Amino acid sequence: MGLLRKNYKGMSDDQKKNFVSALYALKKSGVVETYAQIHAKYFTEGIHRTAHFLPWHREMLYRFELELQKVPLDDGSVHPEITIPYWDSTAGLSISPYWDKTADNSTSSPLWDNKFLGQFNSDWNLKRALGAPNTHLPTLQQVTTNIQKPTYDTFWDGPDALELAIHNPPHAWVGGEMGSVYSPRDPAFYLHHCWIDMLWAVWQIIGHEGPQNFVASPFWRGRNWGLNDPLLEWSDRTPANVMDHRKLGYRYDLEHWLTSGDVLNPSDCQFSNAGPYMLLFKMGCLQYQSVYSKEAVLWRSNDPTTDTGKSCIMREDGNLVIYHTDAGPYDPNPIWASNTVGHNNSNLVIQLNGNLAIYDSNWKPLTPKPWSVPPPAKGRPEGWG
Repeated sequence: MGLLRKNYKGMSDDQKKNFVSALYALKKSGVVETYAQIHAKYFTEGIHRTAHFLPWHREMLYRFELELQKVPLDDGSVHPEITIPYWDSTAGLSISPYWDKTADNSTSSPLWDNKFLGQFNSDWNLKRALGAPNTHLPTLQQVTTNIQKPTYDTFWDGPDALELAIHNPPHAWVGGEMGSVYSPRDPAFYLHHCWIDMLWAVWQIIGHEGPQNFVASPFWRGRNWGLNDPLLEWSDRTPANVMDHRKLGYRYDLEHWLTSGDVLNPSDCQFSNAGPYMLLFKMGCLQYQSVYSKEAVLWRSNDPTTDTGKSCIMREDGNLVIYHTDAGPYDPNPIWASNTVGHNNSNLVIQLNGNLAIYDSNWKPLTPKPWSVPPPAKGRPEGWG
């Protein structure tokens, strides 16, 4: 099932509360320390300064996210919908106009509020030194330039590339445990590396998808760090297993389409290409709107005052459905459906021009008319189904 990883600013209060509670539970059970020890063990053994830098950390985040999804919280509840959010430390690439644009490259950013990541500094004795002298954060220009790099080796490696120029500075800027080999002791590690993983995903999506674009590192410490070489701690896994992040069951809010199995949970949104439009699941209904005004709802699936949907799921048959309960497809009485059935494994694309269109699995446009702006007042779009 395709869950959404998103900018932490897009999290609801409940999502933040559950994420924080799950972190505390994993700290108590020893999982946080286990991952910190794993990271420290391999810090100079190939998870940095080799081609495995990105796939190794993708595997690590994926495994840690699974731990978050299965750990019981203080009230005994388990939340399989939890995902790791990301911190865009440039306050640029992934901040939609829809979200509060308070700079995330500031020590007073809401990221460090005591209701969110701030509390961990004292509770976990992290010894952070936010914005210490001689530290800095990456710039938006560095990120946008790097994403245009044509090959994997130039994308991740080099003095102005992803690992050294973009990944390293936030570790030093946060300081304390985050600046050490035991950096996964600080929850900021996961939000930072989620952003790094998102940048790799964006680079892949804009024209570099597929294992053919993975360039191996030369021999280093007696090993060749290639596509089918083991990811150290997880010797049964290789970069080939993690090249497609969507096959691991997650996607990012900047990816401008929904496909079979993708889920929108309350407060989740999926942005259009370049971001001027969004699909937002809120108050039990699906809203299609401009990002420039929270009041600019162009279309709404159903009346939020009469029904409260718990999840919105893109089914395998191409139907986008809102369900009353977390049971999802097992719920016999959904609240609303797009009735775009008959297009198995299709993709619902939020286009740059504001249209919503359906493409088949090979990215060929299908026959139903696109959802135009503004869409109809209610129900399904004309020409669909």
